[in-house]
Amino acid sequence: MKKFYQVAFCASLAILAAGCSSHSVPGGNDASLPRVEGIKSISGTNEIGLEWPNYGSYPNLLGFVVYRADMGGGEAKKIATLSDPYTTHFADTRLEPNTSYKYTVRAYGINGVGESSPAAIVSTTKTIDSVPFAQAYALPDRVKIIWRPHPDLRVASYTIERRVKGADSWSGVKDIAGRLSAEYIDYVNYTAGYEYRIIAKSQTGMLSLPSAPIQVSQMAE
Repeated sequence: MKKFYQVAFCASLAILAAGCSSHSVPGGNDASLPRVEGIKSISGTNEIGLEWPNYGSYPNLLGFVVYRADMGGGEAKKIATLSDPYTTHFADTRLEPNTSYKYTVRAYGINGVGESSPAAIVSTTKTIDSVPFAQAYALPDRVKIIWRPHPDLRVASYTIERRVKGADSWSGVKDIAGRLSAEYIDYVNYTAGYEYRIIAKSQTGMLSLPSAPIQVSQMAE
């Protein structure tokens, strides 16, 4: 599976983008077309990649139709038409984290569509948890923020965000590199009026859940 992800799946994305189209699919069924078997999958937080064998040599084959259904119920919907018989990959994006989906693929040709593939049930991965501990202390003309380094080895940096206490929106203050980083000092005069939160970021750009708002308190003597 690792080889599939690093070589076949990634190398095919540019070809796949060119193969997706709104090409019309004829109605009716065509029993001469192959049934897609052996679908493999790989998941990210917001995307799922599918791979199937090469059926490009079949007569009258024009391409493939990909269907998706939510596991919570509901009818499967067509999400892509791949208008090249040699297509073997599809990437579904903008999905919800930690969610299961059911996929089927059907070949299509000049006379209709082939039999539906066996369903592939695939789940996106979980979002990174927030940092396990954080505190903020008021010091002269500054706020000192400390946190426990994230235990998830995928984490590569942190973003510190700040807002006026009780406000709706947050503003980025600083990006801190390194999973083992554990401190940031914010030079502000209005120390009592701010609150902070921390967002961890993986090497691939995956963001964690933000920490709960961190209230600024006085550091003990």
